[in-house]
Amino acid sequence: MAQDTRIGTTIAGYRIERLLGRGGMGRVYLAEDTRLGRKVALKLLDPELAGDEQFPERFIRESRIAARLEDPNIVPIYEAGEADGLLFIAMRYVPGSDLRSLIEQEGPLEADRAVAIVSQVASALDTAHAQGLVHRDVKPANVLLVPARVDTGGDRVYLSDFGLTRPTEGSAGMTKTGQFLGSVDYAAPEQFEGRPLDRRTDVYSLGCVLYECLAGAPPFRRDSEAAVMYAHLRDDPPSPRAALPEVPAVFDPVVAKAMAKRPEARYPSAGDLAQDARRALATAAVSPAGRPSRRALLAAVAAAVIAAGIVVALVLISRHGTTTAGAPPTGPSTSLSPSPTALVTIGNGIVAFDPKTGQVSTTVPGEFGHGAFAAANFLVAGEAGVWTSDSNANLVRIDPRTGKRQTIPLGHVQNPVDGITIGDGSVWVLRPSGGVGYVFRIDPATLQVLQTYRFQSGIGEQTGFGVGFGSAWMSFANGKVIRIDIANAKVGTMTVPSEALSVGPDGVWIVAGLHDTIRRSDPAGALGPPMTVQGGLDGIVDGSGWRCVLQKFSGQVVQIDPQTRKVIGNPIRVGSDPTSISAGLAAVWVTDKSGDLWRIDPTTATATPVHLGGVLVAAARDDTNKVVWELVGGTLG
Repeated sequence: MAQDTRIGTTIAGYRIERLLGRGGMGRVYLAEDTRLGRKVALKLLDPELAGDEQFPERFIRESRIAARLEDPNIVPIYEAGEADGLLFIAMRYVPGSDLRSLIEQEGPLEADRAVAIVSQVASALDTAHAQGLVHRDVKPANVLLVPARVDTGGDRVYLSDFGLTRPTEGSAGMTKTGQFLGSVDYAAPEQFEGRPLDRRTDVYSLGCVLYECLAGAPPFRRDSEAAVMYAHLRDDPPSPRAALPEVPAVFDPVVAKAMAKRPEARYPSAGDLAQDARRALATAAVSPAGRPSRRALLAAVAAAVIAAGIVVALVLISRHGTTTAGAPPTGPSTSLSPSPTALVTIGNGIVAFDPKTGQVSTTVPGEFGHGAFAAANFLVAGEAGVWTSDSNANLVRIDPRTGKRQTIPLGHVQNPVDGITIGDGSVWVLRPSGGVGYVFRIDPATLQVLQTYRFQSGIGEQTGFGVGFGSAWMSFANGKVIRIDIANAKVGTMTVPSEALSVGPDGVWIVAGLHDTIRRSDPAGALGPPMTVQGGLDGIVDGSGWRCVLQKFSGQVVQIDPQTRKVIGNPIRVGSDPTSISAGLAAVWVTDKSGDLWRIDPTTATATPVHLGGVLVAAARDDTNKVVWELVGGTLG
């Protein structure tokens, strides 16, 4: 076998150590980031893909969009670009195996394991689809697994290759030069026909993956790729039970609907497919004699709980009465562990609220953030955790699955944490010390500090913190906006009034509330002209393509078109005393001191309140349980 000449070489700052695998689009290597000293999975795309002159530019642009995806089941992308004539993607290295290898080694999977894996892939896809991206290459080889252990209770699943996604609008299955960029065994009919692709294209592929998990082989086994392609276009979806009689028959209609030829006949989302698979698992748990096995019964209970969108802790509290959004839990508690008092608290704490059911699902008591009235910048969710700080100036990670709390010390600087954000596959913490500021870059997988940046901030309260365009951005009430280049630690300073800052896909937005102005900075730090919005401005977020600006004094939110820089429609009324604004789960969320959480639909410009009680200070989305976490000051109930 010829030696791989790339091993031992350095490409774009990544030193290649060994080959991890090959695919239809290139090779994946284990490499070391020579700048940060961490292991990465480096994918080098085949040079032939650059034959389409638009492909390199599109690939880099869309990879950067994919890098903003935050979901515990998505492999984070650190960097994408072109070096030495090669297109590359640097991703988090996930030690373990992939679903293809697992099936090759073990054959068909137990139904409960198959459904658990597919459900996690569906979560990743729903996150991507909410951002307007379609994966196009969902297959077992792109499903990475950290195998099940006794202490974790199941496989940890990651969906990779999001750097090869495309925006859904107008995308098709072929490149300009006619190259097919999917995998024939799992591709939807519209990919072969060159028709537009959308989220239902990925639903079809996920249906193929579910079939293979259950039957042990791809859905259409033929003698040639052309025959497989024809089967996807013309043949009926195969029955898992016909391929393997041990597979419960209730999975046949799930696979058939997912693999329907016409997109409109499929499940509208990957999450809907996964939900039906869990229902099928619950139905299959009872044997033909009507007596469930212990394992099947446990699987059925778990599937029913997940399908309802309720964590186990909710079931426990029902023994002592129900907890609804209108009646927050009361009483003392010390942990999130499964116990009758796990969901009640007094004093400050973090509350998980499920917007679908209208219920408070979990509460993590304790003193978090920067005192009882922390700002929105002290609570973020993503990178497999809910991140906040404690009164001892430490970073705190809360596992959204278990409620387990981990404390990450940040060195010698003892001042309180002044901001937390997520970006570039890392968690970032801002902490001042007199007139000097420190930014810590944390690896969410190892909880180690990767880098520490130091800068002169002067005296002034932090008003905004974000990461994007290769830089960390901070705004301060003293009229300074600091930009730190991540690669070379170079610090740049802009003097501009700023009461809020938001890093979005189209630039950095700076709000000067006392001046009623909004300005946009380009990635290099060049400020655009000011835009005036009367009424006082206190916060800004990306609301699914629009900029949504909070006006605390008037208790309303206004929408701005980032292209025309004009206000759209009428102001959206929220509570009379709002505290913060956040975005996630295809909505904008506003908290207020009366205990109301407002959900704003940016497409309809309507706001719906839910009363949670207490003083709600900040909101952030939790990608694992699809809930909104509130940083709560005051007493719940």
